[in-house]
Amino acid sequence: MKRSHHDSADLLLEIGTEEIPPSYLLPASQQMRDKFELFLRENLLTSTEILTMYTSRRLTLLVHELSSHQKEKTVQILGPPARLCYDENGTPTETLIGFAKSHGLKPDRAKVIKTEKGEYIALEKVQKGRMTGAILKDYLPELIRSITFPKSMRWSGDFRFARPIRWILALYGNNVVRFRVAGISSAGYTYGHRILFHKKIAVKYPEQYVENLRESYVIVSPEERLHSIRQGMEQSATKVSGRPVMDEELLLEVSNLVEYPVCSLGRFDEQYLRLPRDVILTAMKTHQRYFGVVGRKDDLLPYFLAVLSGDPKHLHTIMRGNESVLQARLADALFYWDTDRRIPLESRIESLKEIVWLEEMGTLFQKTERLVRLGTLVASVLCADRLPVVERAAKLAKTDLATTMIKDGKEFTTLEGKIGMEYALQSGESQDVAVAIYEHYLPRYPGDTLPETPQGAVLSIADKLDTIVGGFIAGHIPTGSQDPQGLRRHATGMLSIIADRKLRLALNPLVDEALKAFASQDLLRTKNVKEDILNFLTARIESWLQEERFRYDLVDAVLSTRHDDLTDARSRLIALDDLRNSADFTRLVIAQKRVANILKNQPELPALDESLLLEAAEQELSSAISKLKPEYEGSVKKGDYRRAFRQLLTLRAPIDRLFDEVLIMAEEKSLRMNRLTLVKSTKDLFNEVGDLSKIVIE
Repeated sequence: MKRSHHDSADLLLEIGTEEIPPSYLLPASQQMRDKFELFLRENLLTSTEILTMYTSRRLTLLVHELSSHQKEKTVQILGPPARLCYDENGTPTETLIGFAKSHGLKPDRAKVIKTEKGEYIALEKVQKGRMTGAILKDYLPELIRSITFPKSMRWSGDFRFARPIRWILALYGNNVVRFRVAGISSAGYTYGHRILFHKKIAVKYPEQYVENLRESYVIVSPEERLHSIRQGMEQSATKVSGRPVMDEELLLEVSNLVEYPVCSLGRFDEQYLRLPRDVILTAMKTHQRYFGVVGRKDDLLPYFLAVLSGDPKHLHTIMRGNESVLQARLADALFYWDTDRRIPLESRIESLKEIVWLEEMGTLFQKTERLVRLGTLVASVLCADRLPVVERAAKLAKTDLATTMIKDGKEFTTLEGKIGMEYALQSGESQDVAVAIYEHYLPRYPGDTLPETPQGAVLSIADKLDTIVGGFIAGHIPTGSQDPQGLRRHATGMLSIIADRKLRLALNPLVDEALKAFASQDLLRTKNVKEDILNFLTARIESWLQEERFRYDLVDAVLSTRHDDLTDARSRLIALDDLRNSADFTRLVIAQKRVANILKNQPELPALDESLLLEAAEQELSSAISKLKPEYEGSVKKGDYRRAFRQLLTLRAPIDRLFDEVLIMAEEKSLRMNRLTLVKSTKDLFNEVGDLSKIVIE
């Protein structure tokens, strides 16, 4: 990399701070990159590469070969009205001469342009680009001020940042870009590791920056730190013939906490291996941020891995302290475990009466009653052979929330469901029931594991729907970015299960049953909530289908008629998408648009009277519908929508002929109403698969 030449040089900006929370770093660095890319475009500057790096104490922007000046550009300068600039002979007036002279140009460079206000004089002038160094002096402080964080601190007046800024390194080539932000002046130096090398480090050129820091015990590249941690943990684990349990979320967190990672192996008492694996790993992860170690058979070993940012000389002392802290947490967990196992889960059902589920919405005992009711209903539709398992699992699903492990062990609250499964097995429940207790919480977030068993899927759907309905009754309706009870997440989780298992499940009757369950407990405070719930669920289904890249108008078409069954709607969409480019289908859509228009605002229509079908075209259409209807309804019932749409295509010609040859809006009322009824019968038939009038013809 060349340090600099007359056309370009590297730019380095480092914002040195107090420790920034790990989750803030990546979004902040992405902002820096995005904002600088926009800055380049707006200022006609170029570069070959933009890099961002960060640690807990610094945010860094490194730009390779940033052009030394802006590109020249031609600007148009609008002048006075044209009528004032030339006399009757076309000779420039003093007005034009003065205008041109003020911009260093001659009058013959002027031209007349038309604007909304009339004809005006304009000059075109080549504007030389500013030097990049001068632009950066103004822009870099603006860039620093523009970075936003979920939470920020204010100091030095109204300046806000995640944490106080302690130094700013700003170099363009080998020159310091001079500016001042929040009481801090930019300079040509940085600082090394807070403990191992807390000294000023002069940086002469941007390309030396990464190596200068590495020599000062700071690895500024997040990718390099991650690699170093992985490698260090693997090497440490081999000392006990093990391998690390790579928790990717935790790995990212610790890599953003340390500037110079050092991995070390610790040990805990083997007696704690009596605890479930997830309890041990959770005790390690929460607060301590340790990683577990497993053997060749994936069995947990009595060791842990810690990622430290300190002097390797004192690792032994540090690790003894870490071992003591972990031993204490595991001792607490073992106490909870042994205490809880003395009471079978079934005996905890009554204690759910003392635990509030949602403010003013009853207890966990009442939620359990509703879960049994709704879960068995869903099971009767989807997996009747698992009904006893679903009923038993529903009764026990929330009992782990009454255990000391969950109530008193604050770091173990994330294990709800998992610990319920473990306690169920300890209580002698079947594997099927135990797994369903765990799986009914899945998925907990987008991309999470889905239930693998039918009973787990059924219970999860029932629980999430009950939560959604309860949330709406309580008034916790999602609006904009506000969703205090996570109802969108519950709806997405429910739809994920339905889509994954291709379940034919209409949500409308389930919402009815859920509302009845709340009403039976005197918890239904409003009678007008069903429409809001169904609109919410339909909107989630619509979003789901559009995210699958189905056209918005096709989605609108299928959801306009039947909107509460995701799998059914998806099947209709696929069939519709297959046919939409055919000429016959396009003409059919056009016909349905005519049908929709002619039926708009019509009163209730009478039954079809065959004796009033006087024209051959209306007789032909009525006969075609009668012949088609049994087979068509059979196709719809089977969910064979490709066949159903092909059957509808046979009606195109009779429908076209009706509109071409018959006056639908006849003067005689009986004829007019009967013909409208015939037209409506085609719409009713089509509505079994979708409202084709919603489709946009391209």
